[in-house]
This record gives sequence, C-alpha cells and structure tokens, in this order.
Amino acid sequence: MKIFFLKTVTLWLLFAALNLSVCIASGSEVLIIANKEVKKASLTRAEIKNIFLGHTTFWEDNSKITFVTLEKSDVHKSFVSQYVQKSTDQFRAFWRRQLFIGKGMIPLAFKTEQEMVDFIAKTRGAIGYVSSSAKTNSVKIITVSDK
Repeated sequence: MKIFFLKTVTLWLLFAALNLSVCIASGSEVLIIANKEVKKASLTRAEIKNIFLGHTTFWEDNSKITFVTLEKSDVHKSFVSQYVQKSTDQFRAFWRRQLFIGKGMIPLAFKTEQEMVDFIAKTRGAIGYVSSSAKTNSVKIITVSDK
C-alpha cells in the first residue's frame, strides 16, 4: 500500500511539473502588439487586463483603443490565462454577458496571427497579441512590466 501511495504521489508531482513547464513555456511566447501610432511603449499586466476586459477604452492621448483577439489557439489560451486571468471559456462568457447586458461588443477575433497583424498595422489605436514567431515588422511590440 505504501509503495502504491508513493508511486501515485510521484506521478502527480511529475504531472504537475510538466503542466507548469508547458504553461511557462507557452506564456513566454506571447507578444503584445499595437499599431505603430500608439504612443505607449510599455503596459503593465493590469493595464492589459483592463483593455481586454473593456474597462479601459481610450489611450492616454484620448484615441480609441481597438483590441482584437485570436480565435481558438494555443496563443489565445496562453494570453487569456496569463494576462486576463481567465480561461478561454470564462473570457468568452464574460464578453457574451457584456453583449447581453448592453455594455460591450464581442471583440473581433482572427483565425490567423497574420490576419491580426495586418489589421493592427492598418487600424489606429489597435492592440492584440501574437506568438514570438509571428512576423511583426509592421506593428509595434509593447513591453510588458510587472508593476
């Protein structure tokens, strides 16, 4: 019985360690990008969360924020978990509820990172996220601080 218990505990610890390493690896691959005209070069995690939950709707220069998301993908899952502190289902439910009560519109979602980059590049005030492997020449990469 004792050996079974030790094997079970060891297996659970191994599973938890692997799960944590996957979360850390995928979390580090997310880049926050914005239209080049956005004056902000850095955002805190709290500012990013407030933008993507619709609480902050204007940049400091009073230009409108247009935030966009990716459709179901590992990058979307990592972004929502890391920056918005919600699961993808919770994020989707939040925006459906906002729509239902008249407090917001469901964010525009793109199938590919390139579609998102192209939209952000041509849309003043736009912000989104991509993996570190995405081509980001036409947009600004926003530094994230942990304040």
